[in-house]
Amino acid sequence: MTIPSIGVDSKVEEAGTYTVAGMKFWTTLPFVVAHYNTTAKAGAKGNAVFSGHVTSRDAGNVFSEMYLVQLGDEVHIFTVDSDLTYVVTRARVVLPDEISVMDPTPDETATLITCAGEWNPTERSYSQRLIVTAKLKR
Repeated sequence: MTIPSIGVDSKVEEAGTYTVAGMKFWTTLPFVVAHYNTTAKAGAKGNAVFSGHVTSRDAGNVFSEMYLVQLGDEVHIFTVDSDLTYVVTRARVVLPDEISVMDPTPDETATLITCAGEWNPTERSYSQRLIVTAKLKR
């Protein structure tokens, strides 16, 4: 995946979920962009959801500049067969438990997720999530 306007150039690896004390958590992989394997594949109808760390000493900062993304910026997702170009149509901040951003969509969508807001060292988590939505360019 590349996002030229903010300097992202990363390998994409498949990721899933894990459960702790009955609660489901999404895995964010270190030093690369993660594609959630229960969401659409890039280029297919539906919501292909990707995540990356914003800043982490131990896990990297692949999406550290995501807050600079602008409407109209391009997101390139490379598959075995093609270079797919998505165009950013929305950027917003939500609470961490707002999982509707991962819901299926009727069209070819890429949703990029990273942390935002204040760092809580006790919980080892950020207070918000930055959600960037992009639509496949035709």
